[in-house]
Amino acid sequence: MKTLAFVSGLKGGTGKTTMAVNAAAVLSYALRDKARYPVVLLDITPGVGTAAMLLFGSHKIDAPSLADYLDGRLLDPLQAFYLRRWQTPAGEFHVVFSFLGRDIGVSRRTLEALLGQLDARLKPLLVVLDAPPMGRGAPVQGLMDYVVPIVSPDASAIATAAAAAKSLGGKRLKPILNMHIKDYAVAGIYGKDWPDIVKEAFGEEPHVVPFDPLFEASRQALEIESLKLSARESPALASLLEYLRYLLAQLSS
Repeated sequence: MKTLAFVSGLKGGTGKTTMAVNAAAVLSYALRDKARYPVVLLDITPGVGTAAMLLFGSHKIDAPSLADYLDGRLLDPLQAFYLRRWQTPAGEFHVVFSFLGRDIGVSRRTLEALLGQLDARLKPLLVVLDAPPMGRGAPVQGLMDYVVPIVSPDASAIATAAAAAKSLGGKRLKPILNMHIKDYAVAGIYGKDWPDIVKEAFGEEPHVVPFDPLFEASRQALEIESLKLSARESPALASLLEYLRYLLAQLSS
């Protein structure tokens, strides 16, 4: 079992959840013949996060959560896990997921124990973590095999994501510059294009995902972009899928 987190440091609104949910769905499809439960998504956002809403398909969720297990209301953590299933012409695929449910502290020890239970009992190939903005001392520190920094065109977002990626451990993969608008590529006060600023912060060229209003429309409808849109109509989805092919190659190496 491998673990993966998309991180933005202390900045929110960079697209971590979009990447996490789409990665879970697409990689579950790609790995559907490799394991019974190929991908598990953990949403440890305080309360009910967007990832849980997308996978339940509802804003209103009244179901046992990880907070109930951590509070001792559930004896078995798997009672707080759910399965979202999709049918395609190529066959069925699914994502196992859970969510925090309430604003309750999650320690590193608790998260490590939960990951151990998943590995022993569900034997997934990959656990994708969707977490709130976090920095040093985050519960995921030292528990992730792979870390993907994701930033928006914002200097402070880039700086905090670079710092977080260094502190969390694991193999850092190619950073993502999300919601990039090509017509406004030059950061005025810096005199540089945003991809160049990201490259300076991380030491390698970022993968650029363009801003796409279709992503906003899909989110408002509680739809997962990679399952709703086509790469031909959405440049952001085409770019996202390109990154996920790179990610799959990294996981398989």
